[in-house]
Amino acid sequence: MHGNDTGNCMGKDNSKDNSKDIRRKQFATLISCLILLLGFYAVFGALYFAGVRVNVTSSLPNIFWIVREIDGNRIICSGDYVVVNPCELNSSDFSPTARQRYFDGRRLFIKQICGVPGDIVQETCDVVVISVDSEGNKLPEYKLPVYLKDNEYWITSNKVRGFDSRYFGPVKRSAMKAKAFPLFTKEENN
Repeated sequence: MHGNDTGNCMGKDNSKDNSKDIRRKQFATLISCLILLLGFYAVFGALYFAGVRVNVTSSLPNIFWIVREIDGNRIICSGDYVVVNPCELNSSDFSPTARQRYFDGRRLFIKQICGVPGDIVQETCDVVVISVDSEGNKLPEYKLPVYLKDNEYWITSNKVRGFDSRYFGPVKRSAMKAKAFPLFTKEENN
């Protein structure tokens, strides 16, 4: 045998051993990826079950929220954040395309309460109403002042272009499915 001979002196073929090693490594990588994926789903499933939700819109400055179901006895105050089911809002004045965009039932809104039963919602100089949205849908303007009756609330966004009671009016308590509490707050300019 020569010193630089790389062949197997026993006459075995190393290619079979190499292909087995490659298959073992690929299998180990596959199992590791599956375990990682299952861990990812377990963590996010547990967070979802615990009430953590993610806001992906720019209507609120907070991304992560904890939501808690509203029972009949829970008091809702001005300044509280609530989760609203858009299917239970007044959408009769909206065009069919705007209704489809905003009231599709696939998403819930997190909004802040700024008016409670007994309040009078009045227009001030800093109220801005957008008459056409970014997709060209005409939006109705809810006329002020409004006296909020029992079980009626006025909800708002933290954004000038936010979609809130300025367009669909007072919100019934039955449309509020949960209270929302911000987990992480970030400062943001309007």
